[in-house]
Amino acid sequence: SAGSEGSPHTHKAEIILTGKADDADIVLADLVDKQHGGMGMGEHGDHMGESIDNKSLIVAPGGTLELHGAKVDSWTQLSTTANIGDTSISLASAPAGWNVGDTIAIAPTDFDVFEVEERTITDIKGSTVFFDKALSYQHYGEQQNLGNGKVLDMRAEVTNLSRNISIVGSEEGKTKIDNSNDNPDYYTRSGYGGHTMYMAGADVKIDGVEFTQLGISGEVGRYPVHFHHTGDAADSYIKNSSVHHTFQRGIVVHRTDNLLVEVNIVYDTMSHNYYIEDGVETGNR
Repeated sequence: SAGSEGSPHTHKAEIILTGKADDADIVLADLVDKQHGGMGMGEHGDHMGESIDNKSLIVAPGGTLELHGAKVDSWTQLSTTANIGDTSISLASAPAGWNVGDTIAIAPTDFDVFEVEERTITDIKGSTVFFDKALSYQHYGEQQNLGNGKVLDMRAEVTNLSRNISIVGSEEGKTKIDNSNDNPDYYTRSGYGGHTMYMAGADVKIDGVEFTQLGISGEVGRYPVHFHHTGDAADSYIKNSSVHHTFQRGIVVHRTDNLLVEVNIVYDTMSHNYYIEDGVETGNR
């Protein structure tokens, strides 16, 4: 645990997952037997006998994870168009919890997804955010009145990817970038980034946490944020968090019901950003 809903953790906290693909895997049942004198986990033992890659943060059946980071506005929008060469942007409102040194991403408003631009904040004055490098593309920031009371909102979203609590996959993953189709802007990324998994009966409260360099390429069930057969998760949630620069999917809800997933950012990940896995999941918001 770190912090609580009423009293967030405001200092820097970083959890780094380590391990290489050829290291020995973990079997949760073996660990549980050692800790509980061979009693096992009874009704919560689903998947406990399977091997799970060594590079992981697991909330095992009946376990608890509470991470409450500093309050941060996950995203807002431009208030005016940002043009090529600009070193600042004007936002729809003054962003709460944004700080110098944070990484932001400004969404594209043209037809090319790769016109998204990441920048590091150097100063904030009210609703104006200054950053380290001039923009290479225009980002539209207007609302168009279509008449009959209809307004088309085409303002670019601006997200803050940084949080003071982070869960990070270490560099042993040997990230591979593939540009083999000769388009310098198109690539696939693969790596052994590690994963987090929340199992049956787990109590998980995540608010204001950054997940990055996670996911294990090509392996089923190895995702940055994975509610896995959690069951009734009415008291659990993930909100105001960022999942970015990952190797396989973003937030996965698998055989989990009544979970709250609210105001998160999933950015620059291979495959689905938000994934409801089997289609039997109900009551999730």
